[in-house]
Amino acid sequence: MGKERDGLHSRRNSATHDLLLLQRPESSISATTTNVSSFFRATTTPTTVDEESLSKDTSSDFLTSSKVRFASTFHSILESVQPAYFAIVHRLKSRRFGGNNGAIVLLVFFLCLLVLSNSNGYRRAQQQQQQQQQPSLSLPPQYDDDYNSGEARINWGPGVNGRPACNRPSEWCVIRKGWNDLGPGKKARLRAVYYNTHGGSERNMMHVFRHFNHKSLVLDIFSPDQISGYGMTHTYARAVIDSGHVDYICARYDLVILGDTVPHARAVLLSLLEDNPARRCQSARIIVEMTNRFDWDIEPGPDLEEYYRMLQKLVTMSRTIFKGRLLWVANNLADAKYFEFTLNMTVPEVRVLRPLGLSDVYAYPTDLPTPDPNVLAAQWHKSNVYGYLREEENIPMALIPFGHHYGGPQNLLQFKGFIDIPYQYSTIKFYENIAAGVPLLFPTPRFLMELSQAGLHAVFIFNPTILSVFAKNKTSSATQVYNIEWAAYMDFYLPKFKPYIYYFDSYKELHVLSNTTREKLDSKNVRKTGPKFYAELRREIYRGWEEVLLRGYPED
Repeated sequence: MGKERDGLHSRRNSATHDLLLLQRPESSISATTTNVSSFFRATTTPTTVDEESLSKDTSSDFLTSSKVRFASTFHSILESVQPAYFAIVHRLKSRRFGGNNGAIVLLVFFLCLLVLSNSNGYRRAQQQQQQQQQPSLSLPPQYDDDYNSGEARINWGPGVNGRPACNRPSEWCVIRKGWNDLGPGKKARLRAVYYNTHGGSERNMMHVFRHFNHKSLVLDIFSPDQISGYGMTHTYARAVIDSGHVDYICARYDLVILGDTVPHARAVLLSLLEDNPARRCQSARIIVEMTNRFDWDIEPGPDLEEYYRMLQKLVTMSRTIFKGRLLWVANNLADAKYFEFTLNMTVPEVRVLRPLGLSDVYAYPTDLPTPDPNVLAAQWHKSNVYGYLREEENIPMALIPFGHHYGGPQNLLQFKGFIDIPYQYSTIKFYENIAAGVPLLFPTPRFLMELSQAGLHAVFIFNPTILSVFAKNKTSSATQVYNIEWAAYMDFYLPKFKPYIYYFDSYKELHVLSNTTREKLDSKNVRKTGPKFYAELRREIYRGWEEVLLRGYPED
């Protein structure tokens, strides 16, 4: 599975992660100021303030405190420089350095230093006020005294020893504000955090909460990239629990939604098996939302088996002591079935709640091929298939570079259609394109397998281990296994989506489609029927999320 892992999550190269960047800490700001500023460092405002003082500041307190700091600084400086000043003035008067004029110049010089120093302190105070306007990041009481004075550190494993523990607000442990519909003086009905790294999944969840904007909900965003890479091990997860991270996250929220790669949240899930209830995640509800294989990037061997045993226990416990508290969601049928088949359990509790198919509209980038209603579009992935189709099979197409944003499906509507050759069994853009009415061209399951076996396209889903998971009836032919059993779980080939997709089973059939006029290509009128179909499906998805998120929480 090593090769399979390479590159899939480059889809995470999202501008969303740029939002995780904070301003440089004050210590680094002060370190870059001039020596003139450092002359007064002992008497100016401290470069950092504790979180309690930040939480108590108001805008009026800020202005008042700035004046007090200025007066205090001015008084302190005058007291400290008075003896030296008069000594220098005396020498100036006696040594023909301008007499009284020299003394005046010296006084002006000292006053300039004072103003410069105070302005630096004022800017720092402004930055502190801006930080106060960020989402509340108050600490659980048990950590206030333990960690405010320094960085708690744990052993994170080979290569990253000494990484700071994410158990308090800091530049390495950021919780971002996602959605908040609370009016003045209004109390939150539900405080939730989305524990997720994927930009597309984040946008989808934001749309879910925005739909319930009258329900007094609050959604924050935490990216577990801040605590680990993919494929978290059992030992690593245990260290994260011991560091206080799980308690820090769970103590703040009624609901924790674990999105995208489940192993990223292994510590949160493992905590539920702690013998001591106080060490378990204390959130009232935990939702595991699988948008990728639930065992992604965990190395085969004892650790993977331990991971499977953990989830088998949790599935069983979600029917007993955690019933109604630990819920399972998948955004496509294949992830739900892969979860069942791999754990060798029937898990009807997994609800399939597909992406909403909503997307923001952006301008079409000028560095991409000019939109042409007579040309098909496609986007490179990490394979040669699109280049081969264009150069060797002479199928004209506008190729969008891998990882390049193209402004969403509304911009794809400017082309004749969009060729999509799956590299995974579910992608968010698939649902967005149907919802926008983009005519989609997909290879049939048989032809997709042919492209893979020819070495033209890296299809991660064709790993023999994964195929065997879906093969209830073992057969000698991988193609037969795929066609009869595996493809039945891919949304690209499900009957409910077939009316909105155009399939080709050979290069020749793709040639025919590419040479067809724009009007004839869309013989199913997908540009109109796709949005209507998905609008109804979206209402069904919203109803599912309302039950999962809000069931049991009282109305205001």
